[in-house]
Amino acid sequence: MMHDQSLPIPEGISFRKRKIIRIRFAHIMSFLGFILLSGASLLALLVLAPSTFDTRPPSADSKAWSTAAFSPLDAKKPHGTRPEVIPPGKADDARNRTPLAEANLSVARKESSAPKDSSQSEARSKTGTAGIIARQPAMGNHYAAIIIDDVGSDMDLVKKAARLHYALTFSVLPYRTCSTKSAEFLHEKGYEILVHLPMEPIEFPQQNPGRGAVMAGMSRSAIRSAVENDIESVPFAVGVNNHMGSKATQIPAVMREVLSLVQSRKLFFVDSMTSPDSIAFETARAMNVPSFQRQIFLDHEMDVSHVERQFSAFRDLARKETVTLAIGHLHPVTLEVLRKRLPELVSDGIQIIFASNLIRYREQEEKRKDSIRYAKRTVENSR
Repeated sequence: MMHDQSLPIPEGISFRKRKIIRIRFAHIMSFLGFILLSGASLLALLVLAPSTFDTRPPSADSKAWSTAAFSPLDAKKPHGTRPEVIPPGKADDARNRTPLAEANLSVARKESSAPKDSSQSEARSKTGTAGIIARQPAMGNHYAAIIIDDVGSDMDLVKKAARLHYALTFSVLPYRTCSTKSAEFLHEKGYEILVHLPMEPIEFPQQNPGRGAVMAGMSRSAIRSAVENDIESVPFAVGVNNHMGSKATQIPAVMREVLSLVQSRKLFFVDSMTSPDSIAFETARAMNVPSFQRQIFLDHEMDVSHVERQFSAFRDLARKETVTLAIGHLHPVTLEVLRKRLPELVSDGIQIIFASNLIRYREQEEKRKDSIRYAKRTVENSR
């Protein structure tokens, strides 16, 4: 009589019982295999969980986030180099030793009467920068960025905004009365700078985006010339977001030309979403341009109660989502609401970061979600 070599069965057992034993043995082995596979998938999810984002700087072969991603536009540019971008997961440490904002400096002055650390004093004397980021808890699972648009026409408001002491990103309009001065001042204080790229709105000419605008009817060469000149006019810019542009951002050919130049300059792009029909973000992703899109407008109506409501919506969204982006404008009402309510984000454990780092976190979050979907498919296919 033939015996199953993988499963020794005593003599004297009927053929039917032997068959039942072999079937049950096969079920048990399949179940053990499923448990092992599930354990491996769970381990992969834990490794890629949002609380354990990769804290290493991007690798040299990373296409979108190479070490040159935020190199100067031109080494000969008189305004110098751009601010360093804080790698994910190292923001707190980096702020303590780079001119990007020595963390807790201004708040610590109020909270403690202890003598100043000599190394910090020496670093400040070398960089000439003041601390801009208020004390925050350790890095958590929620990250938020706020872009302040329309910088470049009022230096007094720029100085007021610089006293908010949080990691805000400022978007500077080209060719305004104090565009260059504003960018240089904010960079010196450690803030992140974007180019607020003027683009044609649907309501043109009733609404005029201003000098340097990208218009829907422009030729490819004209678009490239306008974008190049706009970027060159704003020193220290590490990214671009659109000013107006409800018409231009709906046209694929226009956006491909704009984003091609953004990509060649190693910048990132934020779709301000001035139109629900904008294709800017989708086009940027298709072209592998580091990108994000606005989720909340804080001050579409320049009224205190409206801005308060919008900030509450932003806070609620930031509690739920891993990464959240709001856009406001350089206006006294917006700045006052931010001054009063930004500490609420900190108390919620939401990390306020620059727009450039938010984009990186979004990419890591998408990789995490892809890993979850892959693990689920693997488990389902093993059943």
